[in-house]
Amino acid sequence: MTIFKELGDDCLRVFLEKGNREKVKKFCKSLLRKKFVVKVDYKKTVEEKVVEIGYGEVNPYVNSEFFPINERKGVVEIEIEAFYLENEMTPSEAEESLKKHGLHPAEFEPFLSFEERNPEIRKQCSVACLGSHINYGRMCNMWYSYPYSFTTKEGKSVLTFTFKDHVFEKGTCIPAVR
Repeated sequence: MTIFKELGDDCLRVFLEKGNREKVKKFCKSLLRKKFVVKVDYKKTVEEKVVEIGYGEVNPYVNSEFFPINERKGVVEIEIEAFYLENEMTPSEAEESLKKHGLHPAEFEPFLSFEERNPEIRKQCSVACLGSHINYGRMCNMWYSYPYSFTTKEGKSVLTFTFKDHVFEKGTCIPAVR
């Protein structure tokens, strides 16, 4: 309600007028999405980035063998939008939701840069990288998963994977780009 106080009585009256319900919903949802400019250093290995972020536990398959550094060179600034799921969704449903908003999932390198810049987000909710995946088929021909981070009840931050049929909980953050 603080936002309405800041907008003033006239804006509040217009928001509450008949026919503006959808506009109000859209406006409120826009407040939930935040944009961040992150610096992605394509010179660093996945292992170096993971150490800098300081995860308490990392799946051993989060490495340069399974996530080779993108062909890009140097340091690049990328605007990433924190997109929070409004409902429980599978990865494919989440990607469809992103598309409806003109977004697509961030790749793994920007995802790691987003995680480094915003450690408080994974303390509040899970964060999923739908722009990159690991295909364990090279080893056992059955899993296809996405990088996924969260903080345990004990406060340990974890970077692991989730399966393609996993259902993300409402409020999961998907770093996305336009």
